[in-house]
Amino acid sequence: MESKNNNNGSVLCGNCKTFFGNHDTNFMCSKCFKESQKQEQQNQSAEKKVQEAAAFALNQSQPTNLIEPILIAQQKVEITAFQEEVKQAANEDQVMQDLSQSNQPAVETKQVQTNKNLCWSCKRKVGLLGFACKCDYVFCGKHRYAEEHACEFDYKQRQQEKLAKENPLVKNGKIQKI
Repeated sequence: MESKNNNNGSVLCGNCKTFFGNHDTNFMCSKCFKESQKQEQQNQSAEKKVQEAAAFALNQSQPTNLIEPILIAQQKVEITAFQEEVKQAANEDQVMQDLSQSNQPAVETKQVQTNKNLCWSCKRKVGLLGFACKCDYVFCGKHRYAEEHACEFDYKQRQQEKLAKENPLVKNGKIQKI
């Protein structure tokens, strides 16, 4: 798909392909640019912490014989491996934060319709012929059907409960009477 150019030299964002970006924002929209800047800052702060920890560890151990320089070299290799693990963990933490932010409203409370003279979907006046649904809202003639107003009432479950209540299970007796 070709990128569309705007009149002022801006180009369609390379990440989301929704908004336009320019040279100042690395050809990204403002939202994607802010996210990339935040990610870079987090990566830099993680690298800085790892480097400080490595420098502290190296300053603590002073070589006193010939074996210790070899141990210090091994520690440097372990520190670079540790730095890579920290980077991966920071990326995983960022992904988890994004997922948790997108799924914030886990508990939803049902809204109560205060004005029963208005349709819950389109807010039109319903007058005397408002249609009350089993989801406890009032609707106009256009939205009275469950499919039209995205009704949350579970009709199938209600019918299953009704059938189970009205039609008890009939079994044969386990002991035959003589």
